[in-house]
Amino acid sequence: MINELLEVTEDVLKIENEVNQNQKEINSLERNYLDTVINIVRKGIKYEKIEKGNGKYYLDSEGKLIKGILLDKINCVDKNLGWYCKTEDRELYLLEDGTLKVFYVIWEWRQGDGSTLERTISKFQDVNQFDIDDIIISIENHLQDRLEELGERKKSQLARLEKLKQLQL
Repeated sequence: MINELLEVTEDVLKIENEVNQNQKEINSLERNYLDTVINIVRKGIKYEKIEKGNGKYYLDSEGKLIKGILLDKINCVDKNLGWYCKTEDRELYLLEDGTLKVFYVIWEWRQGDGSTLERTISKFQDVNQFDIDDIIISIENHLQDRLEELGERKKSQLARLEKLKQLQL
């Protein structure tokens, strides 16, 4: 009986080690893939300023607005008491410089008082907590939205140009 338990324990430890090694390799390959995707698309995306809360926005060390796009969100806490709601999330942003940043967000609403938002840079910056497939889909969606927006602008500009050219005749 003891020998069987020792053998099973050794098998468990061996497989657990293999699983941990596989996960490290998966994380590394996913991160490399994500970095490649970001390098390809980052200049084609329209970035927005990132709100801290209360109408204040993140600034870099030179005082310029930090811009990014929300790629994914993990809900941590939801409370809804009818007169009071609170949501706590972790958000992953792709910043204009191509880096990824995790934010911790608290949104509260009290009946009669309105709502408040507080977004802080998370101390836990592990991107692996987010699903890479969701991140890639989000990047594709942002890029597709940008393409559609630019297509509409171009169509409008061409119509305006045509109208102006006709007026010059």
